[in-house]
Amino acid sequence: GSPLPIPQGHETTEIGRLVGDINDLTAHLALAREQAERASRAKGDFLANMSHEIRTPINAVVGMAHLALKTGLTDKQRDYLEKISTSGSHLLDLVNDVLDVAKIEAGKLTLSHVPFSLHETIRRIDSIAALRAGEKALAQVEVDDGIPPCRVGDEMRIGQILINYLNNAIKFTEKGTIRLSAHLIARDAEFCHLRFAVSDTGIGLSSEQQARLFCSFEQADVSTTRKFGGTGLGLAISKQLAEMMDGTVGVESTPGQGSTFWATLRVEIAADGVVPASLADFPLHETQTGLFSGLRLLLAEDNPLNQQIARELLEEHGVVVSVADTGLQAIEMLNQGSFDCVLMDVRMPELDGLEATRRIRQQPCFAGLPVIAMTANARTEDRDDCFAAGMNDFISKPVDPAQFFRIISRWIKPNPDALTPVTTLAPPAAQVAAPLASGEVDTTCIRKLVRNDPAKMIRFAE
Repeated sequence: GSPLPIPQGHETTEIGRLVGDINDLTAHLALAREQAERASRAKGDFLANMSHEIRTPINAVVGMAHLALKTGLTDKQRDYLEKISTSGSHLLDLVNDVLDVAKIEAGKLTLSHVPFSLHETIRRIDSIAALRAGEKALAQVEVDDGIPPCRVGDEMRIGQILINYLNNAIKFTEKGTIRLSAHLIARDAEFCHLRFAVSDTGIGLSSEQQARLFCSFEQADVSTTRKFGGTGLGLAISKQLAEMMDGTVGVESTPGQGSTFWATLRVEIAADGVVPASLADFPLHETQTGLFSGLRLLLAEDNPLNQQIARELLEEHGVVVSVADTGLQAIEMLNQGSFDCVLMDVRMPELDGLEATRRIRQQPCFAGLPVIAMTANARTEDRDDCFAAGMNDFISKPVDPAQFFRIISRWIKPNPDALTPVTTLAPPAAQVAAPLASGEVDTTCIRKLVRNDPAKMIRFAE
């Protein structure tokens, strides 16, 4: 605010000097706050730019590997490409973890608030865990019958906490058992307090090692990192997510006997009559290429590699694709032709995707035209900007083919002749990142738990 006035006649008195000191201190504090806010904005802009610049080449690596794996290959060539795809996916996981930490520290990570069934969440997580635990340990699940059937909250983030716990348990347990449990601690008319725990019979932790957990970039010790890998971000993210749900986390462990990682969460109870949100749009199989046959789609994308990946994925499913290199060209092509859907990149020369979408929405004839963002900008505020501009949905790069088509299917009417059930062989190993359905357990978490193993991803999808 404005500086305090010095009382008349006290310009040279102790009171006057005190008022002057207060004004100086206030000015210094205002300057320090402005510098901190500027630094925070600069950090956010840097992370956004780095996210975009890193995700764009990862999209090329993963996307081109996916396309190459669909071609005729020798066993050695397929092995090379699967390892390229796996490494690219692992790199994406690391980028996502770093961005999660940055978003949490900046207070920009928000939780969704939708009805879900905890029993179904646990069932899916158990299915994921069985892919790895079945090789060396017996996974057990225990869910309290007293837990209300439908809750309201962020199912994906709850699943992320449990996946992180299970991932560690399986990693550090060579033999024995791993148990996932969910118990009701307390409840009232609106909320219930739940305690989740993952127990194992693994290597265990000393008290000194336990003290270093749940901090960013920390693991039990350096030798653990060398032997088992990892960045130490998963537990730190789990702690922050639990605290955002008015909960807490902890660990109980004995060296050589195993560990129990737990989290308590406060979850809203859904009102009577509310049912869990539908998590599946419709079944989508790799071989059902006729689902989108004849769909006319405009792809607004300036990067040639991204154009090639998206175009080949779409044309494989019978989509008729037209490509615009800029936002201005996209608007011109819309005015000259007829399209069922638009995939819109955000960062483009001449006119970016946000402004292009605003101009599209200004024309009444395009009011019902689905415009879907397809961008390497992955922050929450990036999504908000896309929706505010008038876009219908958001696809993050690198593109997950199954998620890609599932999101498109929300906004267009697929060819009804292709919706009949099909009986086919399992999809090829290239399909390594197919989630069960949009909104279920995060595909990133699934890839982490199975260590990006293509065969295990196929087993989970089946």
